This record gives sequence, C-alpha cells and structure tokens, in this order.
Amino acid sequence: KVTALKEGSTTITVTTTNGKEATCKVTVTKKPVPIESVSLNKTTLTLKTGVAETLVATINPSETTDDTTLTWKSSNEEVATVDSQGKVTALKAGSTTITVTTVNGKEATCEVTVLNATALEDAIDRAEAIDGSTYTVDSYSALQTVIVSGKVVLESATATQDDIDLATEAIVTAIDNLVEKASQDLLATLTAKLDECKAMESNYTSEEFAQLKAIIVEVEALLKTDPNNIAAADALAALEKLTEASDALYLSSALKELGITVEEAKKILNGDLSEYTEASVTALKNALQTAEDLINAGSKNIELIRQANEDLKSAIDNLKEITTDVNKSSLKSAIALGDCMMENIDKYRPATVEGFEELLQRAKDVNSSETATQDEINRITEELIIAILNARLDPSK
Repeated sequence: KVTALKEGSTTITVTTTNGKEATCKVTVTKKPVPIESVSLNKTTLTLKTGVAETLVATINPSETTDDTTLTWKSSNEEVATVDSQGKVTALKAGSTTITVTTVNGKEATCEVTVLNATALEDAIDRAEAIDGSTYTVDSYSALQTVIVSGKVVLESATATQDDIDLATEAIVTAIDNLVEKASQDLLATLTAKLDECKAMESNYTSEEFAQLKAIIVEVEALLKTDPNNIAAADALAALEKLTEASDALYLSSALKELGITVEEAKKILNGDLSEYTEASVTALKNALQTAEDLINAGSKNIELIRQANEDLKSAIDNLKEITTDVNKSSLKSAIALGDCMMENIDKYRPATVEGFEELLQRAKDVNSSETATQDEINRITEELIIAILNARLDPSK
C-alpha cells in the first residue's frame, strides 16, 4: 500500500527472498484546490470626478491551485474605468458597476457612484480669489462661512451629489450677494452734503424744512453704523436723497427771489420810461423776457434761474437816464478838423499822426453816444485837439 505524503517523486521497489526485484516510479502531486469565490474590499464606492481608488480582490480559498489571474470590467466606462490592477478612475457623474472575474467564472462586484465636484471646486477657487476689502464685513463674512462648509463637503467621503450641488449653490449665491462697501471718498462726500443741508435749516420755516429734516435724520443714522458695513448703494441713495431735497429748497428760494425781481422789473417797465435811454430799457425788457421764459417753462435749473435773477437785477441797476445838458460843440468842431486832416493824412509825418484815425473814431463814438457824460466828452475833445496840434506836415510832400 503506497501512501502519498507530499509532492515529489519516489521509486517503490519490491524484492523476493531470493533477491529478485521489481520497481514502480511514483509521482505525488498536489491535490487540486479550485477557486470557490472572490470578494472585494468594498461593495460600494463613491468618487469625485478625476479621483482614482484601487479595489482589492481576495480569492477564496487562498491555497487554490487554480490560476489566480483576474479580469476587471466597468459596466459604464464613460463614468469610470478600471485597469487590470483594480484601479478605478472616476470620469464623470453617474453610476457604474465594477466586476472582477476569476478564471473559473467566479465574480464580485462593487457599485461605483461618481460625483461631479468640479463646479464646487471652481466656486471655492473663485470665492477665495475675491478681495474682501471692497465689500461690507457682513456680506464677506457670509461668504467665508459657506466656503468653509463647501470644503467640508468636498472632503467628505459620504457627501452626495445633492450635498455638492447645494454647497456650490450656497457659495455662488454668497458671491452674488456680496455688497460693495462705500468708499472713504463717498462717505466724505455724503458727510459734507449732510453738513451743508443741516446748515440750511435756519433759512427756512419748519414746514419748508420738514422733508429735508427727515432725510437728515435717516442719513445721520446711516453714518453712525460701522463704516465697514455701509453699502455703497445705501450711501449713494442717501446722497441722492439729500441732494434732491436740498435742491428742491434751493429751487424754491431761487424762484421766489426771481419772482420778486420780475415784479420789480414789471413795475419799472409799466411806469414812465421817458427818462431812460432806449438801450438800457431794451436791455431790461430782454432780461425780463428771459426770466419769464424760465418761469413759464417750469425750469428746475437752479443755476439758470439764479443767473437770470442776477441779469435782471443788473439790468434794473443799469437803467441810464438820458442826459440832456451835455455840450458837444467843441467835440464836433474837433471832429470836423480831424476829418479834414484825414483827407490829407498822407501829407503828414507818419510819426506825428500815428493812431490818429483810431482816436478820431473814438471821438465820433462818444459824440454819437446818448449816455456820454460831459467829462467823457471833454476828455476825448482835449485828446483829439492835442493830437491835431501835434500833427506835423512833411515838407517833402
């Protein structure tokens, strides 16, 4: 009876009493141990796009005599692929089944879910690149909070696609909700306008100033808050409110002043104008017409209204009375002499008549002026006579 003990070869010899022999070569081989099953270290796996993880397969029994070569396969290679070593690489969001198969057909599977975290990663990168100094503290703090939450989701092994999508949306929303902070220049402008408006109160009745007063209270409350939490939009809106309300008061005052001046001008024009020069009366009528046109058109241009009032006042102040007692006889005689000289001006030495023509014209302008005073007449007469006396004939001509 031959009993196999271990792998190897041996020769069995049988010998008779008289020395005769017979042999048998015996080869002992290992008893076949087939593969009974194969298992994976994970039956479910969640990966984010671009991430890879290697599955570990275990063949049972471990002492199998079968070929231990394994075949790996992904049911959806668009979602994830698997190589010959069980390395699973996530490609895009979705689900796939990774199957490992032994040479004798035993199988094990792992359900793989791929999550798309690209949008979340991009949102975090975008958020972290934002300069918080240009935004209000509260809105920027809210963004920092969701960034932290987003990173937790990104690093979580149990996060679902819904978790990722919600975290992404929260960051994007926080970015959209960032509030631009009011600059120091804007706050300085707002403060200056506030001071200007407060200084106006003494110029108006309480009823007239009531609307602007209420706005002043609002703006003062705004400026008492932390400057780092004042939104640029709020500061601009406050500045606009102050400007509109103060301009309304300025406009009301300007129109009231213009109305008073208009009535004064009308009173003058409806009276006796015979004592005034035609030119000054015409200037007053023109200024009055301009003022009335602005009023009738409902103009809200404060500068135009103020200018019209100044122009109208100036026209009133510049009304000139007709002077009837001036004596122009000497001037007229001097002009006559000057005209005679001009007829033969080329017979005079140039140096002695330089500028004479211009002087003669000025004398004629004064002579024709209705508003020229006696002093003006006397001065130009004297100047013209001196020029005539200083003229010298050229002997060579």
